[in-house]
Amino acid sequence: MRGIEQTYKSRDVEEVIDIWFYRPIGYRIALVAKRFGLTPNGVTVIGILIGVTAGHFFFYDRFSLNAIGMGMWFLSNMFDSADGQLARMTGRSTQFGRILDGMGGNFVFFSMYAHLCFRYALGDGLIGWWVFALGLAAGASHSMQSSMADYYRNAFLRFVTRKGKGELDRSDAVRIEYNKLSWMRNFFKKAFYRIYLSYTIQQEAFSPNFQKLRDTIETTIGAVAPDEVASRYRQLNKPLLKYYNYMTINGRVLTLFAFIAIGYPELFFVAELTLMNLLLWIILRKQEKNNMEMIEFVERRVSASRGAVVEATV
Repeated sequence: MRGIEQTYKSRDVEEVIDIWFYRPIGYRIALVAKRFGLTPNGVTVIGILIGVTAGHFFFYDRFSLNAIGMGMWFLSNMFDSADGQLARMTGRSTQFGRILDGMGGNFVFFSMYAHLCFRYALGDGLIGWWVFALGLAAGASHSMQSSMADYYRNAFLRFVTRKGKGELDRSDAVRIEYNKLSWMRNFFKKAFYRIYLSYTIQQEAFSPNFQKLRDTIETTIGAVAPDEVASRYRQLNKPLLKYYNYMTINGRVLTLFAFIAIGYPELFFVAELTLMNLLLWIILRKQEKNNMEMIEFVERRVSASRGAVVEATV
């Protein structure tokens, strides 16, 4: 399909299911949206509404209704793919659009989790209303897992593709934009920025070595990493992408659907609190080790370059 690869973030970070399923369908939706003058944010809102509605069908303890919810979620995810593709296709990507897209995913998952909790709280099971404590803890874990996965996927885009595709907003910059907005005149936009500010602060707090690496690269080399730095970063971190991809959307939801299919969706909450948190801890330890190795690599390169300049001037 001509032009579709231009709407990818990068083949390195695209999942197989995205390349073969969501991206082709999302591309067609984006073309239709473009023809009718829809903005990327408009496509995002449509996807959110479908996804939030899908969550309601998980309230019922009937697989046929759950299957409708699954189908609606797949449709919602098609629009979630299409909004980014439309933004890249039309050059209309904005910071607020990225924030809306990210928050939209949270709204969809909140609907799914909340309806599952009410399903058990109002049912005859032993868990009862305690399921909300389990769901809340799982939701907090979900937020952490997906935010760090998304952060390092964007870091890979920033340093490896070097085309400005990585959306690595610093919390200081987000705070400036947040402070510019008025609660009276921009209530909803400011609320989104408030959430996003907390999101970026959290990402930076859990990636201290990456913050040092980013500062080292930007202060000694510049915003665009040279080929050898990009190649080394790719070599170290590409093996981690499959785990980050799993923790974002597709892998997580397919796992949830598997638990729903066997009749034990509450076990997904347990899996998020145990197995997925353990996976995140292991990956972040490895990632931070890679970050330190990259800092040393960049420093050696800069030192060698300066030594070569001194020799040339002597």
